[in-house]
Amino acid sequence: MGGPNSGRLRQPKPERYPPALLLSALTQAKGMIAVAARLLGCSRQTIYDSMRRHPEITEIVEGQRDLLLDAAELKLIEAVVNGRPWAILFYLKTQGKSRGYA
Repeated sequence: MGGPNSGRLRQPKPERYPPALLLSALTQAKGMIAVAARLLGCSRQTIYDSMRRHPEITEIVEGQRDLLLDAAELKLIEAVVNGRPWAILFYLKTQGKSRGYA
């Protein structure tokens, strides 16, 4: 019949970098995978592999990148309001196309 392990499901091997550890490192690294990998002492591929297995890790990466984008947009708006020519020109070229600024 079967051996001593027949009929038993194999337990998954514990992950060296559990999701909670990756989430913490990615939050600290503002969603930057290479920085998080350096913090953990692992490869970027380790994080990408974990992202495939755990959708919540991908959500953290995307969320952190959105927060950084929001911060950059706020700084751009500040520069426009403060009359910085480079910021005004950039804003008009990217956001004012419908008004003829290209």
